[in-house]
Amino acid sequence: MSTTAEQTPETTIRIDTVPGRGRRRVRVAVMHGDTAVHLDTFEIENAGKRTAFIGKAEERAERLGITVNRDRIERALLEDAVQDHPTGAANVAEQADSGEVLQAFGIDVLGEMDDQSIVCWVPETGKRWRVKSPANWKIEEMFQAMGQRALNGLWREPGQPPSGRYKPEALREAVAIVAATSPRLTASRFVGQGVWRHESQILIVNGGEACLYDGSMFDPVSHPRLGSKIIDFHADAGWGTDLEQQVQAMTPERAAGALQRLQGVLGHWNWTHAADAEVVAALIPATFIQACWTWRPLVSIIGASDSGKSTLLGQVIVPVLGEWTIAADRSTEAGLRQRIGCNAAPVVIDEFDLYSQRQKVLELFRTSSRGGEILRGTADQTGISYGVRHIAWFAAIESGDVWGQDRNRFIRLELLPPEHRGELALPGSRELGELGRLLTVAAIWAAPRAVELAEAIRNTIVPGVHGRLVESFAVPAAMQAVLMHGREVSREVAVETLRRMIGGRAALIGQGERDEVQLLRDILNSTVRVSEPSPSGNGSVQVERTIGQILGTAIRPNGRPGLGTPNSTALTTVAAMGVRFCKHHGSDQQRLFIADDVVLRRLLRDTRWAQSRIDQILSRLAGAERDQQRLDDTVRSRGLSLPWPSCLTELGGCDNDCDNANP
Repeated sequence: MSTTAEQTPETTIRIDTVPGRGRRRVRVAVMHGDTAVHLDTFEIENAGKRTAFIGKAEERAERLGITVNRDRIERALLEDAVQDHPTGAANVAEQADSGEVLQAFGIDVLGEMDDQSIVCWVPETGKRWRVKSPANWKIEEMFQAMGQRALNGLWREPGQPPSGRYKPEALREAVAIVAATSPRLTASRFVGQGVWRHESQILIVNGGEACLYDGSMFDPVSHPRLGSKIIDFHADAGWGTDLEQQVQAMTPERAAGALQRLQGVLGHWNWTHAADAEVVAALIPATFIQACWTWRPLVSIIGASDSGKSTLLGQVIVPVLGEWTIAADRSTEAGLRQRIGCNAAPVVIDEFDLYSQRQKVLELFRTSSRGGEILRGTADQTGISYGVRHIAWFAAIESGDVWGQDRNRFIRLELLPPEHRGELALPGSRELGELGRLLTVAAIWAAPRAVELAEAIRNTIVPGVHGRLVESFAVPAAMQAVLMHGREVSREVAVETLRRMIGGRAALIGQGERDEVQLLRDILNSTVRVSEPSPSGNGSVQVERTIGQILGTAIRPNGRPGLGTPNSTALTTVAAMGVRFCKHHGSDQQRLFIADDVVLRRLLRDTRWAQSRIDQILSRLAGAERDQQRLDDTVRSRGLSLPWPSCLTELGGCDNDCDNANP
């Protein structure tokens, strides 16, 4: 038997019986024109399997940028179950009765959490209500959730209830039955206050209201379920007023004027790079729509204690970002995560110098870049998952020894002490708040084009700069291009803005260095104590030298004179640390042998590489080969050998004048 469910010009659900004995299995395909959205084979009478299929179809459709009708798919599956299986017909009858009960009380079951609690929506009271266990749902809690609707609909007297009224147990059963075929909900599905991306549109959640914006029209959203998202309408207050009217009234001239005013305020600080004030000014409106970007950079503002970091954050950035900004010092990862919740409020963290929670906080915001999740086990074995979608701002005296994967996510901006001491002539907090509200409107107005433009320029090649850093700077570059030149701005103008923001930042070279290059640099920069002839010519003295200095030869990649031939005692000391010269097998080619396990124990045990497989990392260097060599006259050690001195060219990316042989 083969059936084709209800069709629209866009979506088709096809259900085919799979031949075989035992319980009936079907192959279900959800098509969007000629595109296969989702295909799977399962027992159609199993409510859990139907729920899982629908959830995966929704997620797949969202990734493809396609809208599918959940109710249409669910109805097609249930109708097929009724047609071919009496048990299915009974289930559908129960579903219909349950739907009647829930409609009487104005309850919509949104889905089931991993701990089997049920999330409901009550439009009359505007509450998203979580029923931990239907069997234990107390009548008083029903009144709290539904208000007058519960008073009018619940029947608590003996005997059969009159038409239109139901006993509490009927409501409990209805919630449980409908929850059985509702989608499984995770924390990542909930979206709260802020501006979000939904397919090709912008979703704005402001207080208890939500709407979709496509760049020209606003479409109100009254139901919390939007595709695979669940909108959290529960908020004490909104973060914007008259957004729709103000966005419709926004003009390129007003947007450019607001951004230029902010650039002027930020120009009071002594930035190390000429474009830093522009970058910060563009990152602020980019933060208003932070959940919309495909890639979200993190922002690090560093500088000495007297450079004005706290003044910048407290008197300018936070007032412009608005009162709903989460501004904190040295917070814990759990505290930040719980405060953020499912909202897209701006996050600003001051005093982010080295402290016990810094790495955990960085791990949390690592999920922000492309919207990943952290998985954690729980005592009840259900587990939890969470992540953020934020362009977080960090201020500290120094950026710290963070891993390369975090370092490449940061736009790092540095402040110098002011050239002229004195009181800054800054606008008041009220004026900055008004400027922030204007920039919020401008950011929403610019969002559809700016997000598209950032995608178009993120793969721009900037010589000597890591691709991920280019992608990070593409966000403020795209926002500035649209705000300054309007929504019709060309890709070429955005690329020019990107190159100007990056140009001349020598520090980006080290910031974007690959892990294998950083590791080789750290090995060669490790220090040992060796004996050298005394300057007076009488005996020897103990001095501290880097591995790179000891290995220095007369041959360098840049052709400069070397440090001379190292003495045999120094080479023996270096070999004991796991590093020595060797010959390539079958040739006279000189190579540098690194015994990874010895190097880890002797040189890197107190560094961030201590728990790493450095052999796997070093093997990514050009010309690296697995090898075995003797470090002394006993056993052979396993490791890698690198061509010498050509491997040192990997370290010479900073500028043309860097000392490649002595990193």
